[in-house]
Formats: sequence, C-alpha cells, structure tokens
Amino acid sequence: MKLPKKIKIGQMQYVVCSMAADGNWGMHEFGRAKISLDDDIVEEAVPFTLWHEIIHALLGQAGYRSTTLSDEERCIMEKIVCALPFGIVQILRDNPTMREL
Repeated sequence: MKLPKKIKIGQMQYVVCSMAADGNWGMHEFGRAKISLDDDIVEEAVPFTLWHEIIHALLGQAGYRSTTLSDEERCIMEKIVCALPFGIVQILRDNPTMREL
C-alpha cells in the first residue's frame, strides 16, 4: 500500500514515511510533524496504524501529549487511540460518500 507523502492535520503539515522495524508499528513525532510507519507490517494493518498515529497527532495538537499526562492518563488515552482507528476505517469503507464531506 502506497503511503501519502504528507497529510495536513489541523494546522500542521505532517511528513509520512516508513521506518525500519523496531517493535512499534508506527510513531508520531509532534515536534517534527512526522508520522512513521513500520515498513514491515502487513498491508491490512497500514490504514489502522496510520489512523492511530493521526489520532495521536490530533490529540497532541489539543494539548494531550504523553509528556503532560500521568501514567494512568497515558494508559487511558492509548486505549482510546487503539480503539478508534478500526471504527474510522470501517465507516469510511462502508460509506464512501463520507470521504467527500
């Protein structure tokens, strides 16, 4: 699956690139406006992983950065960020007109 080279998220233009496998499927770097995806993950996981990192970027822009949260808050946020991509991807697949809104 071909990744977009850039994604505008909020007021920031994020560079999207692949990275060598390091145990993480993806990584969001707020200060660098960069999203990296493991180049070794299976193609079916790419959209979910990309959305996972996009949600991290959105939350980071809203002030919810891991450096400002307690351990408990980080754990709760990660559970939410892990759950949302599956619903978002499925909604966009099932309702193509939603992409045009």
